[in-house]
Amino acid sequence: MKILYKIDKENKTVVAYFEGGKDAWVDAIIKEAFKLERATNDVIRFDLQYIGEQTEKVLNDMNLFGKAKCHPEDTFNPDVGAKMASRRLLDKLAKVKARVFGKLQVKVNNLNWELIK
Repeated sequence: MKILYKIDKENKTVVAYFEGGKDAWVDAIIKEAFKLERATNDVIRFDLQYIGEQTEKVLNDMNLFGKAKCHPEDTFNPDVGAKMASRRLLDKLAKVKARVFGKLQVKVNNLNWELIK
């Protein structure tokens, strides 16, 4: 995933976002599911439609960017701002992954509960 930046020198702000917008976020989560499947030699298979739907739901509640704003009295450095903004963007991506895979874990637990009833 490619990270793009908007640099606003006047307001001393840098915004980081993924090229491709919301679709890039969904693709990243689905690619993570594929990695997990491969790591288990395809013993575990995920419902990718469910993962995509859950990702969309989670993303609807979020700003899909990372932002860094310089204090008005500090000297603005776009490189430092870009690093901070991209870190915040990647932190959001990690939180989305955790929420989506957490929902998937609940679904798996519910299915297991049905099997042992």
